[in-house]
Amino acid sequence: MLLQQTLERLRELRLSGMAAALDEQQGLPDMHSLAFEDRLALLVEREASFREDRRLTRLLRLARFRLSACVEDLIFD
Repeated sequence: MLLQQTLERLRELRLSGMAAALDEQQGLPDMHSLAFEDRLALLVEREASFREDRRLTRLLRLARFRLSACVEDLIFD
């Protein structure tokens, strides 16, 4: 029950990346062998990555590029 309340509280605080990582960690059996500080570091890193991805997505959407291309689409012939 405490875990569910913690997940809800993280979402209320708009820490969606951290909530997703915590939920994911519960399914991995080897995560319980890590120290608290290591697990916390993983959660914080996941939140930072989530925010950076969301920021880049927002900036790309606002840029309104005429063509949607990616590096894989380049032809080097």
